[in-house]
Amino acid sequence: LIQADDASRIAILPAVSYGIAVAARNTPVRRGQNIVITEGQFPSNALVWRRLARESGAVVRSIAAPAQARGRGREWTARILDAIDRDTAVVALAPVHWTDGTRFDLAAIGQRARDVGAALVIDGTQALGAMPFDVREVHADAVVAAAYKWLLGPYSLGFGWFGPRYDDGTPLEEAWLARAGSDDFQNLVRYVDDYRPGAARYDVGGRSNFVLVPMAIAALDQLLEWDVARIEAYCRRITEDLFGPLVERGFQADDPDGRAAHLFGLRAPAGMDIATL
Repeated sequence: LIQADDASRIAILPAVSYGIAVAARNTPVRRGQNIVITEGQFPSNALVWRRLARESGAVVRSIAAPAQARGRGREWTARILDAIDRDTAVVALAPVHWTDGTRFDLAAIGQRARDVGAALVIDGTQALGAMPFDVREVHADAVVAAAYKWLLGPYSLGFGWFGPRYDDGTPLEEAWLARAGSDDFQNLVRYVDDYRPGAARYDVGGRSNFVLVPMAIAALDQLLEWDVARIEAYCRRITEDLFGPLVERGFQADDPDGRAAHLFGLRAPAGMDIATL
């Protein structure tokens, strides 16, 4: 679903906020640096960065959305790129904005973040399972997603992919299953300090949930069978006839390449009462 090469880089999480907090705990941020997010970003990928900025003396750069509908995705991406500089420590955003489906050029943003040495932390909840995503193409350092949205899984479960930047990080909790040799029950109390390889150190305690995990596996298998590219094409096909008549009536929408196929917003004509509509 994310075109990752190594499954050991996936951690089992209880929520997006947990995975983002893992990244925040293990991303050095100094006084005078900045953290780039988008205006109106979902709180799970914003609040912890605001706290980190306060604690470290950094600043949060919240990039305002363009006023126009047409070209909104391109213009917003351009503003994000302009905001990333040599003092940027973190770029935290999503493939699409959760309020109106504005699509960001993550490949360009990821390359810019890499050029300046900033960490790219992505909340993929509104995209994974509904549109193609390639963790290698976007140069991400961490990708986190809740299972209950487009991944069709249960609540209270999520996934996090953590790249090499976070290989030696400190987890939020010391789950015993995350330790090397934890499958050897005879020696569980011969405590070891080493973690299992990959992102297992970031697993939430109680990851082997006998109810939620089978539900998530079934959902992921279904998505792989359907194929995410086909899902996106289907969503675009059943909505494409909607935009022409609405634009003729004064509504505004971004171009197809600037909005997601499964999640999009329409701006009403001036003077129209939304409550009445």
